[in-house]
Amino acid sequence: MIEEQSQNLSNKVINKQAWSLVALLSIRFPQTFGPYCTTNGAVRVPMLKIGIHADLHAALPEIHPRIIQRALLMHTTTEAYQASCVENAARVDLEGAVTGYVTADVAAQAANALNRRAQ
Repeated sequence: MIEEQSQNLSNKVINKQAWSLVALLSIRFPQTFGPYCTTNGAVRVPMLKIGIHADLHAALPEIHPRIIQRALLMHTTTEAYQASCVENAARVDLEGAVTGYVTADVAAQAANALNRRAQ
């Protein structure tokens, strides 16, 4: 019982720190973690480079890897991120440089996640 409570507290602390990190990332790397509006006014969120967690570990060595992983999970499961995840959308690194593109399979997974969310 005590171990379970300790684990829950630990997850609460991790979540709180991860949300703080999400905010920090949008300030420190706005070209990668900040949403932008397209010409038609739609909000688009840049797709993250595959393996960007390693870049974040290198850029922010003082942040525990679990916090980085949780922050990335929180960021990539938002409705805005998933709606922006369309086939051939550019994937970017921390500087905003294109490193690849979203595949049809990944875009389909995001569309399915959005559909489940809407139900």
